Amino acid sequence: MKTFIYLVACTLLISACTTSKVRVDTTLDEQVSLAYNRTYSILKSSDLKNLGEYEQGIILQEIEKQMNARGYKAMEEGGDLSVLFSVYTDQFKLKQSNPAYANQKLKKGTLLIHLVDETLNRSVWMGYASGLFEKETTLSERELRTATRRIMDQYPALAYGYAPVKMIVKQ
Repeated sequence: MKTFIYLVACTLLISACTTSKVRVDTTLDEQVSLAYNRTYSILKSSDLKNLGEYEQGIILQEIEKQMNARGYKAMEEGGDLSVLFSVYTDQFKLKQSNPAYANQKLKKGTLLIHLVDETLNRSVWMGYASGLFEKETTLSERELRTATRRIMDQYPALAYGYAPVKMIVKQ
């Protein structure tokens, strides 16, 4: 009986700590190869009027961290990929050519990260976290970093020629 109560308590604690109400999803242009990009530039969106400089900085830092971890090199401008992010505080419909994502309704408070291949001048990947601001108008640093990381975790590519180093842990 004690084991059962302990398991229930642990489950409740874990579920209280997760952001399960935030829906994260991505879309990838299957007709374009992501294999030949080495650099990226971050472009600021004009849709950030509802987000303070501090919050924008948190999202920027997390995007940079995630792109660098995949071997991409940051450039002020002219990168192989342009990374844009926007925050939408109201509900809106996501219009995509992909029928699986066409006219999808996104909840109030959506962080959208968009990657554009500058050589092709074409959108190659997009990810979003929907439902961030459903109950609150501001998010903590941890919540913003977690939402950004959850989106970027689904980006499938590494920079051209990049081979991640495996860490060896000595016991």
